[in-house]
Amino acid sequence: MPDALALEVKNIITETLKIPKTSITNKATFYGDLQAESLDYTELILRIEETFDIQLREEEIEEINTVEDLINCLRKHLSKTGVFSSL
Repeated sequence: MPDALALEVKNIITETLKIPKTSITNKATFYGDLQAESLDYTELILRIEETFDIQLREEEIEEINTVEDLINCLRKHLSKTGVFSSL
């Protein structure tokens, strides 16, 4: 069964960073593997916050290095609201 949250995050990454979905793995790093620059990463975080209606703390953002880190951070936030709680 596909992970709906991971798929949505990867769609947002694809649109924001303008890279093929096949390049995005859970272990991919934003600044290394996905070659995001600072402004790209900031735009990505803003789109994530807007899409999922959450506010990430600066400390959380600094700890996000990989796609998996981002998904896990979102899962933590969304479990509090019940969105994607079954995933």
